[in-house]
This record gives sequence, C-alpha cells and structure tokens, in this order.
Amino acid sequence: LRRCRSLWRSGNFIITLAAIVCSTIALFIKQLHGSVPAVQITFVSSCISWLLTTAWLLLVGENFRGLVRQQVPLLVLRGTLGAASSILYYQSIQALQMNEAVTIFFTNPALAALLDVLINKKTIKLGTVAGIALAIGGVVLVGCPSCHFAEGFGSRSSA
Repeated sequence: LRRCRSLWRSGNFIITLAAIVCSTIALFIKQLHGSVPAVQITFVSSCISWLLTTAWLLLVGENFRGLVRQQVPLLVLRGTLGAASSILYYQSIQALQMNEAVTIFFTNPALAALLDVLINKKTIKLGTVAGIALAIGGVVLVGCPSCHFAEGFGSRSSA
C-alpha cells in the first residue's frame, strides 16, 4: 500500500504511465480502421478510465468527499470539453496519418498559452514563445513535409 501511494505521488511515474497508455490507445484506434465510431471509443475509454481511477483512489485511500458543490459546474464543463476533445482526437487518428493526428493534438498546450495571452492579456516568457514557435513549426513540417523545403533540397542534390 505504501508503494502504491508513493507511485501515485510520483510525477515521473504518472507521466510515463500516461504516455504509454495514450500511445497504446492511439495504436489500437488506428488498427480499427474507422470501423468503430469515435463517440463509442470515447465512451468506452472514459468508462474504463473512471473504473480504474476509482479503484486506484480506493486502493490508496483517497477521499471522494473533497468535491465541493461550487466546483461541480466547472467539472461538468471540463468533462464536456474533454469528451469533445477526445472524440475529435480519435476521429483525427482515424482520418489522418498517425503522426499528423498525434502531433496536431499535442500542440494543445502551445495553443492554450497563445489564447491565454490573447484573452487574459497574460505575459509569457521568451522561452515559452520559442517553445510555441517550435511546436507550431513542427506541426507545419509534419503536416506537409513535401510542401516545405523538400523540392529545394532535392533540386540541389540532383544537380
């Protein structure tokens, strides 16, 4: 039980586990070849996630009563937006190449930082700006690698 609690509080373990689980789910979805609707995939994965999270919280002895009534509307909004995000992500995995869908989806933090600047008038550090530029540049290059630079490099190497 102590080991479970220490793992639950280890950020590195949780991030690694999340990366493995998300990658495995994306691979399985791609293998379905669009035969199962994205809404159904989201529902099933959400139910499994809820059951596993509940079991884990019970195992480590966490309390469910920490939910404050005032937070319920925000939690419902978060759940709704999360479900919509998952549905769109799964549809993009089915419709696009895997590398494109995953790359575009995981630029979300960069876009959230940009929206925070535009909407909330927050300031961001130069390192964050550089990270955003690299993320968006990566999306452009992954999204259409043959559209950018390929002809220029190809023409030089063949001459």
